[in-house]
Amino acid sequence: NIIIVIAGGALSYYLALRTLRPIEQAQEAQNRFTADASHELRTPITAMMTENEVTLMDPKLSLADAKKQISSNIEELQKLTDLSDGLMRLAGLENSMLQAAPVNLSTVLSSAQKRIQQKAANSDITITSKITNDDIVVTGDEHSLVEVLVILLDNAIKYSSERSDVIVTIAQQDKLAVISVKDTGIGIKASDIPHVFDRFYRADSSRTKQHHIHGYGLGLAIAKDIITKHKGTIDVTSTPNKGTTFRITLPLAS
Repeated sequence: NIIIVIAGGALSYYLALRTLRPIEQAQEAQNRFTADASHELRTPITAMMTENEVTLMDPKLSLADAKKQISSNIEELQKLTDLSDGLMRLAGLENSMLQAAPVNLSTVLSSAQKRIQQKAANSDITITSKITNDDIVVTGDEHSLVEVLVILLDNAIKYSSERSDVIVTIAQQDKLAVISVKDTGIGIKASDIPHVFDRFYRADSSRTKQHHIHGYGLGLAIAKDIITKHKGTIDVTSTPNKGTTFRITLPLAS
């Protein structure tokens, strides 16, 4: 009887740990998210406060200096706006259902290219599309799928050198639609790849600063949430200093 009681208690303890582990992981993820969001919000606010205090203490403040300070404040406020928009988008994805309808991926790519074309032109980057079939249709929300491609194209442009190419391929494999976005940019280290879809994660911060790349690490997290809601997958392969390829698979429409 004693052996049965001990064994039963040990088994109960083990099962309780297994039951609580997902809850603990979710709580840890929530705590990390809150801490990261607080840090990202505090950084531009601190920068504005410091700059404004220094400016106000200048007894010889000129109109040109005041305008320069206001312009700097506007830049920081835009960063806060971008961050809040990203956080709101993530919250919206968690608490809403996507509208499901037949979506032609050729139309999705065309819309995404129009939205990102000016940024690509500013960096002298050419976006080339390769579509094996103009009638590849999936079931999902067209606006959200356009958003995913804009995120991936924007990411490719950010991390590519001027006068380079970004290649978007759309193909059909069995019952799946496959989308790939390939660049020849600075690439991602192998140790960073498992984390690129984490919220607030920015791979290789030293090279990010070197290339003057601004971002909060929310775009790829949003892209993954959207693709997951479409019952698809998104992954990445990369070689440092040679380029990166993001690959999306989506079920074809019935």
